[in-house]
Amino acid sequence: MTTEWVLAWVMVMFRAGGLMVLLPTVSGRPIPPTMRVAFTMALATLLAPLVPVDAAALAGWGGLIVAVMGEIVLGVVLGWAGRFVFGAVEMASRVITNEIGLRAMPGMDVPRPDQEPIAALLMFLAGLLFFIMGAHHQVLATFARTFDLAPAGAGALGPMAPEVILSGTSHLIELALRMSAPFIALNFGDDGVCDFE
Repeated sequence: MTTEWVLAWVMVMFRAGGLMVLLPTVSGRPIPPTMRVAFTMALATLLAPLVPVDAAALAGWGGLIVAVMGEIVLGVVLGWAGRFVFGAVEMASRVITNEIGLRAMPGMDVPRPDQEPIAALLMFLAGLLFFIMGAHHQVLATFARTFDLAPAGAGALGPMAPEVILSGTSHLIELALRMSAPFIALNFGDDGVCDFE
């Protein structure tokens, strides 16, 4: 093994580790830590020979520590972006639950079937569609593509990152309201029935 391969493996592992921290799951339950580590190491082993390495950024211990921190932050941001889609479905499912007259449990946790059956059903449906449509392949392809945009060891957020994050959050809220809009419209009438006459 060459030093460049080992450095690439370590950088891919830390970026994938940051992604695995926030990777959304079908049931909303966290992935067991051993599975996270195994998936992270497998992804690093597969991608290490293919990714470019920024050797200048990895010179010395100081550069290596900064590069590792940058890779972790970049991986966490990638996982957070993946959570946006499931966050929109979760928000819409809770609005729909309230609008049809059921009581949604307050809180920030993923809807549980025993407390919020309709919201949990919509979350499970979103997870199922995620895998049926092959979006998990796109997530892996996008993760591999990030190394073309930011080589291993040069992972950092650009100056426009706060605006992109704010824009993504506003799109999350807009998407959730669009999904729940038909159910909100049902409550416009006097007796809970739409009356457009």
